Amino acid sequence: MGVPVTIINNEVIIGFDQPALRKAITRLRQSKGNSLKLGAQVADAAKVLESLGKPASKGALVGKVQLASLAEKSGLREGDIITAMEGQAIEGIEDLAAALKRIAAANFKQPTITVLREGHENIMYLMIE
Repeated sequence: MGVPVTIINNEVIIGFDQPALRKAITRLRQSKGNSLKLGAQVADAAKVLESLGKPASKGALVGKVQLASLAEKSGLREGDIITAMEGQAIEGIEDLAAALKRIAAANFKQPTITVLREGHENIMYLMIE
């Protein structure tokens, strides 16, 4: 028999340590307040493309985009692959989440976002209000 291992926001909790789990969840909820919500489903591009038998590409693959969301206002479309934000490479969804946190903390008004769309790289701006 194994022991459960839970990872919350890069914090490893071994076993059923309820106090540690509650503290980690509280910290995670507090940290989410310092982030931007993109308003689109995203996945690791390499994993999704590989599963579809397509050439792998690093980045965050954009899925369904919510109406009136930051993603829609910025011009993101389903199928876009986000490869960089403010010049920092995005290799997957963890990098995207970290970049959104950095941008929110730095209070950027129109950060750049690099998107691979239909084989072409485009530089766009996140339209933060």
